Amino acid sequence: QMLLFRQEAGKDGLSSYPHPWLMPDFWQFPTVSMGLGPIMAIYQARFMKYLHHREIQQTDKRTVWAYLGDGETDEPESLGAISMAGREKLDNLVFVINCNLQRLDGPVRGNGKIIQELEGMFRGAGWNVIKVIWGGKWDELLA
Repeated sequence: QMLLFRQEAGKDGLSSYPHPWLMPDFWQFPTVSMGLGPIMAIYQARFMKYLHHREIQQTDKRTVWAYLGDGETDEPESLGAISMAGREKLDNLVFVINCNLQRLDGPVRGNGKIIQELEGMFRGAGWNVIKVIWGGKWDELLA
């Protein structure tokens, strides 16, 4: 699939946008990078809490992981619901944001301090923030 990355190759290719039609065993939601991924993850985590608190389904051991880019967080709707996640204490939600200052259509806006900007926004919205810069501590963090 990597040889056909971002090529029109039907189901044999690897899209630059996550979609369950191309990788049904890996992606659950088609999010593209239009800012929909973060809000979909927040509402999925909230719905799992709803199911658990009403004893409809045992979802207390499930976690929603959202893999995002700094370019995606540049979309207006992408961070619109992060305060709700903090306010409702959605401890079943993890955002992993790759900050490379790139979007598919060019550089990320701002002053080059995207990590500090995002940290401030998330902390201000009540999130716990762990920064891993240059990947040196991933093994310890995820062990």
